[in-house]
Amino acid sequence: MNFINTQTCPQTFKSRENWRACPALDVVHMKQPKTTSTNTSYIVTSRHALPSLPDDKTTPIFSVGASTTRLLEDAGYLNIHTGVGTVADMPGLIKKHLNTPSITYLGEKSREKPAVDLFNDHDIAINYIPVYETRPNPDFPGLLQTEIEQSKDSETCILILSAKAGEAIHQAAETLLNFDFSHINALCLSQSVVKSIEAINWKSVSCPARPTRAAFEVFLQQYDKDLR
Repeated sequence: MNFINTQTCPQTFKSRENWRACPALDVVHMKQPKTTSTNTSYIVTSRHALPSLPDDKTTPIFSVGASTTRLLEDAGYLNIHTGVGTVADMPGLIKKHLNTPSITYLGEKSREKPAVDLFNDHDIAINYIPVYETRPNPDFPGLLQTEIEQSKDSETCILILSAKAGEAIHQAAETLLNFDFSHINALCLSQSVVKSIEAINWKSVSCPARPTRAAFEVFLQQYDKDLR
């Protein structure tokens, strides 16, 4: 079986020989000065926010989940509160552990309004700083076509972890016109990702019960095992 990994950072999951990198999106870091405040906690939901954190390794940080926490620990940060893997669950974690006058969210440009609205709904005022944005990879349609054609004689799955990546795949399918996806299994992070690719004719579409990376890891392992 072959896996086509459309993540911007394919190394997020442990690669196997049959995993092929095919990034659907490019990450562009915003020109923001490195944060230096010592009087605030920080929310981190992506590896792309790490370069914008203060150098002080005792800075209080709220991490979205275990994989992000591992990256923070590898970078030397010591004061980390870890969530269960989804942004929606973070307000409860923050209310339980917040001990600074303010909290700053270092996030993706397009996620500012939904993030602010989410925390406002829980009476948490955040300072949202957009530190990166994701854009469609202009080379993706060609890369995807090549990867699928090279793996057409074996069982093939494509990993899709965001609705933006799903939209890029949908656009690639339109660009490739009559290109056949009916022999490809789409493995998605969540139902919102499934919705972004529902117009494409896949062999199968599936996702884990919970939209977390940890759940997706287990889901992939079981999927691979079942098809062997």
